[in-house]
Amino acid sequence: DCVNYGNISLPEGNMESGYWSGGVCGDMWQTINDWTTAIINCVNYGNVSGSYDIGGIIGRCDFMVGGFGVVTEDPEEDNNKMEITNCLNLGNIEASNRLGGIVGKCDAPINGCFNSGELKFSGYLELVWDSSTRTWKKQSYFFGGVAGVSNGGIDYSGNSGKMKFDK
Repeated sequence: DCVNYGNISLPEGNMESGYWSGGVCGDMWQTINDWTTAIINCVNYGNVSGSYDIGGIIGRCDFMVGGFGVVTEDPEEDNNKMEITNCLNLGNIEASNRLGGIVGKCDAPINGCFNSGELKFSGYLELVWDSSTRTWKKQSYFFGGVAGVSNGGIDYSGNSGKMKFDK
């Protein structure tokens, strides 16, 4: 039940400056299986900008087994008790990689969350050949209305915010 009204702006750059930022939480980790790590009923009104793992509610959430530095291959493994539930982002979000309206990168299940803030992606694009239309099209990685990357699943969630590429 957290609410953020402030704007958060991280400079582009290295690990110490532009990574892992959200309107409510920058970086959420679960390392002990008996604990529940949850972000529930949170709202962000502020604008958030940075370079990598940037979201309206959470920048990054990871499920770890055996302590820091040992990441599981399967977030369902070892009794994952993380969740992001009933959260709303109304702020504008800008990043160059792994940008989401709710979370930039996430191993937790996302349920009942909604983004209506504008999302501006200024990151990695590549051209791919579409053989059905016989044209080149821009393709982007790690950019989504709810999550940039989701390994935990997304249910009953959505996005109505405008999604823009800055390239």
